Amino acid sequence: MAKGGKKSRSPSKKPKQNGGGVDETAKKATVSSSKPVTNGTTHSDSGAEENLKVAVRVRSFNKREIDMNAKPIIEMSAGQTVIRNPAEPAEDGKKFAFDYSYWSFDGGKQRSDGFWEPDLAQPNGKKYCDQNKVFEDLGKGMLSNAWEGYNSTLFAYGQTGSGKSYSVVGYGPNKGIVPMFCEQLFAEIGTKKGGDTAYEVTFSMLEIYNEIVRDLLNPNSDKKKGLRIRQHPKKGFWPEQLAVVPVDSYQAISNKMDQGATTRTIAATNMNATSSRAHTIVCITFIQKSKNSAGQELAKSSVVNLVDLAGSERVSSTGATGDRLKEGAAINQSLSALGNVISALADQSNGKKVKVPYRDSVLTQLLMNALGGNSKTIMIAAISPADINYEESLSTLRYADRAKQIKTRAIINEDPTEKMIRELQDENARLKKMVQGGGGSIEDHEDYKKELEENEREMEEMRKSFEEKLLLAQAESAASGVKTSAEVAKQRAKYPHLYNLNIDPQLNAMVVHIIKSGKYRIGNAKGSKSDIVLSGPSMLEQHAIIVSAKDHLAVTLEKATEQARVLVNGKPITGQMQLRHNDRILFGTSQLYVYANPLEQKKNPTAKYPAVTYEMAQGEIAEASGFKISQSGELAQSDRAAQEKLIQVMPAVEDANSISEKLDKMMKFEAILVSPQLFGKPESEWEVLIRVRNFANGLQYNWTTEKFMERYAQMRELYEDVEDGDIKLSDVTADKDPFVEPTKDPTLIGVASAYLKSLAYFMPMKTQTAIKDLSGQDAGVLNISLTNCDAAGNTLDENSSAAWVDSTKALIGKDLYFRFLISRAYGIPARFTDIYCAFNFKFGDEKEKRSIKTKKVSGTSNPVFEHNETLCFKNIDAATLSVIENGRILVELWGVQVPTSRDDRDNRDTRAMLAADAMNKGVLPQKMNSSDSKSSFEVDVLRQRQAKIEAKLQYMREICTVGEARGMDTVPLSYIKGILDAPGVDTLDKWAKMFEYKGIHDGRPASANRINKSTTCVIS
Repeated sequence: MAKGGKKSRSPSKKPKQNGGGVDETAKKATVSSSKPVTNGTTHSDSGAEENLKVAVRVRSFNKREIDMNAKPIIEMSAGQTVIRNPAEPAEDGKKFAFDYSYWSFDGGKQRSDGFWEPDLAQPNGKKYCDQNKVFEDLGKGMLSNAWEGYNSTLFAYGQTGSGKSYSVVGYGPNKGIVPMFCEQLFAEIGTKKGGDTAYEVTFSMLEIYNEIVRDLLNPNSDKKKGLRIRQHPKKGFWPEQLAVVPVDSYQAISNKMDQGATTRTIAATNMNATSSRAHTIVCITFIQKSKNSAGQELAKSSVVNLVDLAGSERVSSTGATGDRLKEGAAINQSLSALGNVISALADQSNGKKVKVPYRDSVLTQLLMNALGGNSKTIMIAAISPADINYEESLSTLRYADRAKQIKTRAIINEDPTEKMIRELQDENARLKKMVQGGGGSIEDHEDYKKELEENEREMEEMRKSFEEKLLLAQAESAASGVKTSAEVAKQRAKYPHLYNLNIDPQLNAMVVHIIKSGKYRIGNAKGSKSDIVLSGPSMLEQHAIIVSAKDHLAVTLEKATEQARVLVNGKPITGQMQLRHNDRILFGTSQLYVYANPLEQKKNPTAKYPAVTYEMAQGEIAEASGFKISQSGELAQSDRAAQEKLIQVMPAVEDANSISEKLDKMMKFEAILVSPQLFGKPESEWEVLIRVRNFANGLQYNWTTEKFMERYAQMRELYEDVEDGDIKLSDVTADKDPFVEPTKDPTLIGVASAYLKSLAYFMPMKTQTAIKDLSGQDAGVLNISLTNCDAAGNTLDENSSAAWVDSTKALIGKDLYFRFLISRAYGIPARFTDIYCAFNFKFGDEKEKRSIKTKKVSGTSNPVFEHNETLCFKNIDAATLSVIENGRILVELWGVQVPTSRDDRDNRDTRAMLAADAMNKGVLPQKMNSSDSKSSFEVDVLRQRQAKIEAKLQYMREICTVGEARGMDTVPLSYIKGILDAPGVDTLDKWAKMFEYKGIHDGRPASANRINKSTTCVIS
């Protein structure tokens, strides 16, 4: 069966508050496993309670924000950060106070070596924060803590692209906290070497993805189950078999970080996932060994955790239930669990007695010590300055504001080595008794045995010298064949090569395939041998062939089989093709690479090559699929946002089709763009949906991108389980199958519009309006009518004074009642039954809109509803009047789809069906013109208004005729004004009869006073 994120079982023992964390003191120093022991020993300092430090940093606009004409909404002064709501610009912003507020939005300049520093010539130059300032405030304190023997933790929190990694890791000459910390640590070790103290540094790196812990330094570890999280009653939670390697320089750490990043990249590419969906924890353990006056060896240890959390962007509701908890939900779960832990700890710090829910996620289990125990902890909250990211930035600031209330109690970790070994021996004796005693469950016994094995390994490692561990680790690294980044860079400068493109720029070029002279076979390694192995459901055993000439200039690419999917610069190749420097190559659906040839560059030194980005490459592919993608910065905000969504989701759509083909699921997925006008939304809210078509039963659904990505993650897992032989596809039940959509759930057929303008002029409107589906195509028509009425629902007489309005402003302050009749629909697609209409309306003074539904009609494509609803706009103000004049009621039509039987003679499989349907590409729908859909309503309103105006003119003509017959040359203005202002026919008749029958005295009615010249109208 398809599985969701699998949690490792932890023994049912309650952890003590001072345990946990990724604490690796005295762990095995070679690539092996161990568990923490520091927290179970006696320490020389009881520790002082202190608050978690919080720093907030705002970056400059990125290209996306510039292209979307974003406006800044962040202000900073000293330790205060202010964020302003772009929807309410007149209001004061929300204010937050933190330990540090770092301004990096503007006021900086780039030196010739690429380093960004303050530019005092700019207005904000004095408050511009560079990387050195961040390290001075935060990194140096962590370094000092390490030397003193305190544990430290650094969190980086914020939405994807907010600048978390820049502060923590940096790029180029703008080094972040981690590289500067490591460089200075080893620099200080170098100055102190040669004395009586020995120094040991170890490194580990793990990733938490979908609640699974992965060892990034051991790519051969079980990628499905991941590392098991175990718990010790004193030492807290720890990942079993995590590789911990000794390092003797910053370069060694840098190489290991590159190795970890490469593992992340390969995993993310094979899974078609993004690195921003995973949490990464880097752990550096620093041990100082010396002897006291009694000759005992003391070990002072410090564990430094560097945590890069997954992007904190909001996850929309998807309607997924039960076992459909997948990637997005799991990432959101872990961040939510972290938020709950932070809130509980903050409450504890304020004196409340609450239980801290560390067990709710793997992330909070591993960070238990960092959050609530033995650690000096810092959080860096990274935010975007742009108004388009207001909600995410506000959420990040609130998260950080809560975190600053947490208190931790860090203690110096210093113990005699012999004592630690003795404690391990005592613990082993205790565990042996428990195993031999026979008490407890089978799982408990397995845990006891595992702890025994780990303790034995730890004692063995403690007895080894650091030099022995280092030599062993270096030998193992050499045997693995993994090249350092420096070695790879030398080869890249010499030979043609392929390097990967990733949606996360930091993971670009982490996977490199060097191409020397000869033939290179590319495939998935499941059949015959491949020289370059690429994985994924769309990769074939023999997928493509690259041939490089001896001079390394003539390099060709061709498909190994006709079924292989290979795109170059967005277009499929059909035969052998010569590659050019900077060509973008997509193998299958997810393996995206750039071909680079340094020799070609040297041969053509004047040639200019554009910078290749993931967005550029995916844009080419999207255009080939029928979408118009612009690479310029001239797009409107709505188009830019829609384009970004398309680029993000289309690789997954293609991959889902490949999985459907592999598993023969008879499903096709395609991206569509939904106009915001369809649902009455602002122009800036174009939405990307995934249309799902079932070839087997003729049904069709539209999923949100969030729902699709959750299902897609489960599709990937199902495919891997079937491919690995873990399950049989025939054993997967419908409720566990991510391709199955419940057929009994109603599906949106389309939307019809009932424009309200006629109500403002008290004109009955009866019309037939088009029903538009989500792609803007006709899905039938709907007969509706709008009629003004009184509070009792009685239709107003069309000729009464209550039913004539010339100026809609006369409605201000009044109530407007009307009847809305949904009569019937025609031409609904035959696959639907149980058809009904639904719309929302705000009644009178009610604060919330009420949902109104018609009856359900089955067995016809022309359902009759005859649903009559009396509605009211209460106490009309200017805003409500604008809604009446320009707005509409959106009527949604829903129905349940009925599966159709497939022709028995049609024996095509999914591959054949997809091939036959290949011409039906997803296309970018034209923007819906609201004036077109409103035209019939506007014409009817104009026609009825014209008829009323003509009636008034006719009465004017009659008055003129009577006046001329009596020899009059003037008509009193009171008559003219009375007719023009007459609200209905009865009033017009009154004025006409007054003029005709009541007599004329000096050109005025007998009942009227004498009229001045200024109040008369001349008849000519």
